[in-house]
Amino acid sequence: MASNKFKIGETVLYRPINRRKEGPHGAYEVTRLLPHPENGEPEYRIRNLNEGHERDVKESELKALRKNEP
Repeated sequence: MASNKFKIGETVLYRPINRRKEGPHGAYEVTRLLPHPENGEPEYRIRNLNEGHERDVKESELKALRKNEP
C-alpha cells in the first residue's frame, strides 16, 4: 500500500491530468485522505481556497505548494 505524500490541512496546487476534468487549477487545501483503492495511487479530498468547492483527486494531480507560489 502506498503512503500519502500530503497531509490534512496542507496547501497544494491542483493540476488535473485529464483536461476535461472540471475545476480551476490553483491552490487547494487537503481536507481528507481517502481510502486507498486496491493497487492504486493515494487519493485526497481537496477544497478550493477561493471558491470553497471540494473535489476528489489523485495524488499525481497535486503538487506541493512552495511558499512563494500563489
